This record gives sequence, structure tokens and C-alpha cells, in this order.
Amino acid sequence: MARAWEEYKFGAAQAERLHVTLNPKGEIMIGAMAYGKMGRPDAVVLLYDRETDSIGLRHTHPKTPNSYPMVTKKNGRHRVVRAARFCRDYGIKFDRLMVFNAPKIEGEVLVLELREMRPYRQANPAIVAAGAERPQT
Repeated sequence: MARAWEEYKFGAAQAERLHVTLNPKGEIMIGAMAYGKMGRPDAVVLLYDRETDSIGLRHTHPKTPNSYPMVTKKNGRHRVVRAARFCRDYGIKFDRLMVFNAPKIEGEVLVLELREMRPYRQANPAIVAAGAERPQT
């Protein structure tokens, strides 16, 4: 029987992608790569764009009014911003851990598109679009 191989297009280069999640408690987890590309700030100012439904994180000095500290978690490679009040005030609410599909750096701002999110354990959208998603068990 002939095999119909598909080449997996998300190999080692995947590590270069920025990884950012948002949990139901309003904590934004910023992966090590994204944190580094932001310039490894000690604090950020949270921004919101109503028109595009986007969150922005701009690095700042920890003593800046309205700044949020970048909290170091267990292994110290990623950072967390505890943004529960921000999320509540802007009506950003999820019942599960969500991952941003395409976080990006624009100037000095890490941009997170709320319209470009999926539940954390959901398959990669590019694979789903190709019809290769496995049934959930």
C-alpha cells in the first residue's frame, strides 16, 4: 500500500515563535522569547485598542504610574503580568487558558490580538485548516 506522507511544516523553527497566553484569572504569561524581544523589562504599561480589540504591553520603568511588574515564575525564563483588573474593566473574560496565535512586537509594544486566540490545547490552526486535526479523545 502506498503511503500519502504529509510534511510537517512546524519544525524546530517553531521555537522562534513568540508565546503568550491569558488565563481565566487575568494573568498574561509571556514566554522567554517574547520577553527577550520586549527588551527584558521589569515592568509594563497595559494598553487597549477598542477598534482592533487588542492588548498592548509597553515596557516601562517599575516606578511609572500605572505600571505592572513583570513577575518571575518558577524557572525564571518567562514572565507574568497580573492584569485581572485590566481584563475586568475591558470585559476580557475566558473560562480556560487561551493562547495568542500571532503575538508580535510593534515598535516598543507587544501586541496581542484578542480576535486571534484559541484555547491552549486546541491544535495549531494551520494544521486544522489543512484538515489534519486528530479527533479529541
